[in-house]
Amino acid sequence: MPDPPVISPADPYVLAHQTVHVWLVGLECEIRQESEDEMFGSVGVVVPSSRISTVQHFPDGTDFLPMGPDGERTVSLQILLYDGPPADLVLTSVLAEHDSGDLSEYRRRIAEAFVKAANAGGAALGGVPAEAMAANQGWLGDLSVGLANVLTGAIGADDDPYTPQSVPVRAKDMLTAFGIVQGTLPGAQQPFPARTRVRPDTPGVTLAYNIDPVRLTGRDQGGDQGSYAFYYRIDLLFEGVKIF
Repeated sequence: MPDPPVISPADPYVLAHQTVHVWLVGLECEIRQESEDEMFGSVGVVVPSSRISTVQHFPDGTDFLPMGPDGERTVSLQILLYDGPPADLVLTSVLAEHDSGDLSEYRRRIAEAFVKAANAGGAALGGVPAEAMAANQGWLGDLSVGLANVLTGAIGADDDPYTPQSVPVRAKDMLTAFGIVQGTLPGAQQPFPARTRVRPDTPGVTLAYNIDPVRLTGRDQGGDQGSYAFYYRIDLLFEGVKIF
């Protein structure tokens, strides 16, 4: 990694050349529902200040992620979710275990759950204007419909959706991390400490992350409880070069 430039945080050049990448690093099966779960889901990224939103589905196509037995407890995904300047973000994680059934009821449930989770994540940021997060302005509603349409291409009402979760990632923490790496904030605590997740029952898969794992739980129609963790990482780039 190149030495970070030592520059004044007051210099407008700094903000103009700072870029953030946010990744979905991978998924961990903590408690499986079946002997082997067939998992898939989506991640929504909401930028309240600009009302930009995107949704990404995993895995590609209509396949499922076989998870649960030894050797299949973690999976590396490495999906780029956000590429832009430092900004308040809301990351919404959605997951389901495949079964079968009609699509319409699942579409309704997941759309409602996503809007609720995204609004909760926006409220957690603090200071986000209510109108920026309001689903009745259309943008969150459109996003939820897009998410539901992506998911329901493969799953239906009898599938087992986990409770969606949203977490805020704050612009001020991104700027703090930039300042620490660039040497302009001596003594500041790193808001994105580097960590790794390795399971001895799944050798060869290492998840490098620096945002607290997001845990989703769900109960299937037979009453079996499942728990999965989403792992995220934020990278800092300056003038297109990764510095953290």
